[in-house]
Amino acid sequence: MAQASGSKSIPRTTLRLPEVFSDIARQILAPATCPSVVPVPNLIARQVVPRKYVRVLDFEAPVSGQFSAVMSPDLFLPGFVTNTLASVIPVAPGRLDLAARYVEQLAVAAPGNHGVFEGKFSSAADHLLAKTAQITDGAGVTREGFNFVTTSNINWAVVNKTGYTVTCDLWFLVTGTNLWTLQSSISNLSGYQTAGASGTNITAISLGNFTGIEVGQMAKGSLTLQASCGTGQHTSAAEIAFAPAFAKRIDQLKITDGRVISMSMKITNTSSALSRGGNISIGRVPSSFNPYSNISLSMSRLPVNRRYQDAAETGGYAFWLPEQSDEWDFDSIERKKAAYIDSNYLLAHLNGLPAGASFRLTFAWSVEFYTESEDYTKLDCPVISPAWTEVQRLLMQMDAACCNPESANIFKRFLNSGVRSIQGARDHYYSNQETYDQLLALAKRIGLMVL
Repeated sequence: MAQASGSKSIPRTTLRLPEVFSDIARQILAPATCPSVVPVPNLIARQVVPRKYVRVLDFEAPVSGQFSAVMSPDLFLPGFVTNTLASVIPVAPGRLDLAARYVEQLAVAAPGNHGVFEGKFSSAADHLLAKTAQITDGAGVTREGFNFVTTSNINWAVVNKTGYTVTCDLWFLVTGTNLWTLQSSISNLSGYQTAGASGTNITAISLGNFTGIEVGQMAKGSLTLQASCGTGQHTSAAEIAFAPAFAKRIDQLKITDGRVISMSMKITNTSSALSRGGNISIGRVPSSFNPYSNISLSMSRLPVNRRYQDAAETGGYAFWLPEQSDEWDFDSIERKKAAYIDSNYLLAHLNGLPAGASFRLTFAWSVEFYTESEDYTKLDCPVISPAWTEVQRLLMQMDAACCNPESANIFKRFLNSGVRSIQGARDHYYSNQETYDQLLALAKRIGLMVL
């Protein structure tokens, strides 16, 4: 029969989905449920060690009735939970390294604009994610900064990658005088750094009085403050720092290359029937999202497929997968660190919790890495194909968060009711119908997974 005038034949794809894609999809959506993990396609063939890690934390809500949890792409220590008390890292004085990344500017009393930083403090066995606190010296001058107790000099460097020439001041709170002392007035061209040493022991460090850049122009990671000392401790106030949810896991393997394939964070309400009040906000948030204040309100402004907000009784579930090409690539550890600076991350915030509320937090992530150790069997990862690109595209369009009862059907629900209604995806669906039919079959195989 002749084709009707003006009608178009619908092209059909000839892509075939390898059976292994069901395993890969499952380890991305729900790494905690995978009996094992398999290598994921890469731009070029690489030998990798695929691994799955699961850590469970039973957590009792603090007196404040709120807490937060974060999970970021990190091969070594991805999961953190808000401190409920002031923390000292490390417990005994030891090596202390600070890598503070600029998050946003805040206008505080005096002497002007200061930075709010996300920093990772480390010793041989301790990590902490913390923001600045307002620190007042003996003369009553208040600055945003980090508290330290040091018994050795501090080496420091300020690195500018903002794209602007930025001028700022670095202050130290000097041991013995209890006064803020101007260490250096810095004028950094973009792409340059200014470095120096303290020359004395200090108890706090502050960076502020920014000029040359407007509020909101300074992206996260574009201005960094690095500091280290041989022996010292950091103290943080309650509710402004995240402590590790579990100990380091894979940092003793002499890893040279790697990547994070997926992460998931599940929060299960384990409270008694009388202690199940409160609210939860959980989702996959952008790198610029502030995890320290106005979390629920800020998360409500995210796209609906990136967050879940409801009663804390049903808990919540969120998963992460790479989005940008440099996040997907298997690469050196240093390059991965740079790629992950601007990556999305998982964040949960619970508030209004009654006394006695308790929760189980399950952190899971699948990773691939390379180590020279012969104790680990290396597997070849397949090269990226058009079929894998279709799977990636679909996974990245899925809802990132939901409540626990819905988590078991997250893949199946999306394919059954969501794919045809995605804005701009209708034509794509019909031109790739065979691929999506295979994906639907794949979803039915993994749709009964229990999270």
